[in-house]
Amino acid sequence: MNTYTESQTVGLKVLNNLYQMSWESPEFKERFINNPSIIIEEIVGHKISSDYRYHVEDQSDSSIIYLNIPPKNELDSLELSDEQLELVAGGDVIAATLIIGGICLVAGAIGCAVGYYTN
Repeated sequence: MNTYTESQTVGLKVLNNLYQMSWESPEFKERFINNPSIIIEEIVGHKISSDYRYHVEDQSDSSIIYLNIPPKNELDSLELSDEQLELVAGGDVIAATLIIGGICLVAGAIGCAVGYYTN
């Protein structure tokens, strides 16, 4: 099983490969823009989750600054498990800090493109 960091590293390599291929081949870039899921599946060698939609936009024009609006984090909807609440209430500061930090990390990563490897 890959750790989160290993998955990020693999995802970054896939993205860099997709970018490089898009720069080198106008035909590939057009296919990637029009059918990102199919192209990603071809590159990673397996089906990707249909729970996500992928939008590829050619942002190679350096005279344009592109701004992406990220999803709003709904921190109110996050809940701690009974075990996590016990750790917080029991005074295990290190574990509680790690759990809360993990929840914040997850909340901040909502919509992040790490969804490439959802099997």
